[in-house]
Amino acid sequence: MQHSLPKIIGINGLHMKPFGFSNIDRLLQQIRRDDPNLPIWDYKYQYTGVISRYFELSIKTNAKRLVEDNKERLGVDIAVAHSAGTLILNKACQMGARYRVIVLMGGSLNENTPWEEDWAELIINIYNPTDWVLYVSSLIPWHPFGKLGYTGYTGPHNPNLFQINADEVHQKKSWFHPHYDYFRIKENVELWSKFVIDIYRCQLRLDKFLEKYKKLLDK
Repeated sequence: MQHSLPKIIGINGLHMKPFGFSNIDRLLQQIRRDDPNLPIWDYKYQYTGVISRYFELSIKTNAKRLVEDNKERLGVDIAVAHSAGTLILNKACQMGARYRVIVLMGGSLNENTPWEEDWAELIINIYNPTDWVLYVSSLIPWHPFGKLGYTGYTGPHNPNLFQINADEVHQKKSWFHPHYDYFRIKENVELWSKFVIDIYRCQLRLDKFLEKYKKLLDK
């Protein structure tokens, strides 16, 4: 799927309803309501074997699809990934994909895994220190799950990478399942929709975006 304009790419996590509805769909739907003119690609990757030896193969296979889409769009699009989608996005960048902006939400990638400076002009990692789902999943043996969205990014320094503690900005919170608070609570999904739309509108002047959100962003 190609657009002449930069597009917003939503990369879902593992939790999908029987008909392919993912949590990040809620964010993309809200963005469409807030600005129907923005080009959006709901990636909706397919995965096999959440708890199986095929999981890492699935990550690589799905990353290849992102790389293929990105070949003629290097450094153009805005990628938004949630949970296991951050593993696929990181792998795609390792394989050559490049974006204007990367937004990571509740990432289940290892917190020490590098995000390189030349992968995007701006990378924003949104984490939540109450996200017990990521803590528990990081204990699963023989899997690449980590706590990027729980502890925040702790890998090699990247001057283009900023972080936001979602627990400090969410207007409403769920004690039971904070991993999905980004999308399942109306006030929060409206907040992040506005956030992503502001990124899109400021993409040619990211300094303006950084100035606007400087109180939220932490290096």
